[in-house]
Amino acid sequence: MSKKKVIETPKKMGIHVLSNAAWAPSGYGVQARLFMPRLQKLGYQMSMTAFYGLQGHTLNMDGYVVFPQGYHPYGLDVASNNCRMSGADILLTNMDAWVIEPQMIDMTNWVPWFPVDSEPLAPAIESRVKQSFERIVYSKFAIEQCEKAGLSTEYIPMAVDTKAFFPADRKAALELLNAHIPVQIPQDNFVVSMVAMNKGNPSRKAFIQNIRAFKELHLKHPDTVLYLHTGKSDNGEMGGIPLTDYITELGLTDCVFFPELAIMINGYPDDFMNAIYNTSDVLLACTMGEGFGIPIVEAQSAGCPVIVGDWTSMPELCFSGWKVDKKDTQEYRTFLGNYMYSPNWQAIYEKLELAYDAKDNKAMRDLARKGALAYDADLVTEKYWKPVMEKIEAKLRDRPKFIEAKK
Repeated sequence: MSKKKVIETPKKMGIHVLSNAAWAPSGYGVQARLFMPRLQKLGYQMSMTAFYGLQGHTLNMDGYVVFPQGYHPYGLDVASNNCRMSGADILLTNMDAWVIEPQMIDMTNWVPWFPVDSEPLAPAIESRVKQSFERIVYSKFAIEQCEKAGLSTEYIPMAVDTKAFFPADRKAALELLNAHIPVQIPQDNFVVSMVAMNKGNPSRKAFIQNIRAFKELHLKHPDTVLYLHTGKSDNGEMGGIPLTDYITELGLTDCVFFPELAIMINGYPDDFMNAIYNTSDVLLACTMGEGFGIPIVEAQSAGCPVIVGDWTSMPELCFSGWKVDKKDTQEYRTFLGNYMYSPNWQAIYEKLELAYDAKDNKAMRDLARKGALAYDADLVTEKYWKPVMEKIEAKLRDRPKFIEAKK
C-alpha cells in the first residue's frame, strides 16, 4: 500500500526588524508593539534587533527572539549577523534612513520603512535608500518626495490601536489624568495638550512657538490650561528646550501642567494616554515637520480635534481640526540640507481661538474618531502590510538564498 504524499505548505519569509524594542516608550516602539504580532499572525517568521530598549542578552518574547544593541548606536554592527542567525530573508528597518550605513548591512535584503519629514528628499536619505532591496514610507507626502527624486516606494502608514484610544467620559478621564500627575488640572477649563518629545534645539516640535501661542489664548481666556506630555529638559536632557524657564518667563507657571517625569521615562500605559486625549479640547501638534505624527491620530481616535501644520505628513492626518497655512511659516534649513517650516506663533494662536469657540463640539469629536479609524492597526495590517509583504516575498521567491532557507 503506497503512502499518501503529504504536501507541505511552504513557510513564509523571515522578517528581521531593526528598531526600538516593542516595549520602548517611543513612537518606533509603539509601532513594533502593533505590527510585530500582527505580521507573526500572518505567518511570517519574526525576529528583532532592538537598538533601543535591550542590552546584554537576547530575549525570547511572544514567539520571537529579540537581540540586544551592539556597540553601534543604531545596532548596525550586529543587525546583519542577527538577521542571518534568525534565518530571516529581509532586514526591515523602522528608523530614520539617513542614520543607516548600507555597507554595514550589505549582506541582507534591506527594506527600510522610513519617514520623510522635510523637503525635498534629503540627499543623505536618497543616497542610502537607493541601495535598498525595497522601500516603504509612512506618508503620501513621502511618496511624493521620493517620486520627485526618481525613487519608487511602497506605502504603509503607521497605525494606532483604536480599541485603546477611544472616546470616553471626559470627567472620568480628567480624574484619571489628575491621579497620575504631580499637580492636578482644575475642572471646567479648556484644556490644550501637546504630546511630543522634547529633543534637540531648535525644537522640531516647535515648543517655543506653540507655548507662546497658548500664552496669547490664556491672556484672553483665563479658563485655559496647557498640558505638556513631555520632558522639561531643565538639565539639558536630550538637548531639548529648558521649558520651566521659558514658561516662567511667560508668566504661565500656574496654568501649565506636566506628567510625572519619573513615570514617563518608563512609559505611561495606553489608558492614561487615552485619558489625556479625552480630557483635551484640542491637541496642539503644529510642528516644523512630521514623518508621520502618531499622537495626531491617537488624539483623534479618542475624539480630540487637532491643530497641525499644512505641510509634510500633517495635513493628510487632520480629519477634524485646523491647519496652519504654510504661508504663515519661515523656511528652516536642516542639517540634512533641505527644509522644514517654522510656524508663526500668531497663526497658531488664531487656530487656538477657533478651537476655543468649538469647545464641546460633538460633531467635530465624532468626525475625529471616524477619520482615525482608517489607521486602525488591524485595518492597516490587512490593507497595507499584507499585500506589500506578499509583493516583497514574490520578489524574493526565486532567489537561491530564499529557497535554501525554506528547505
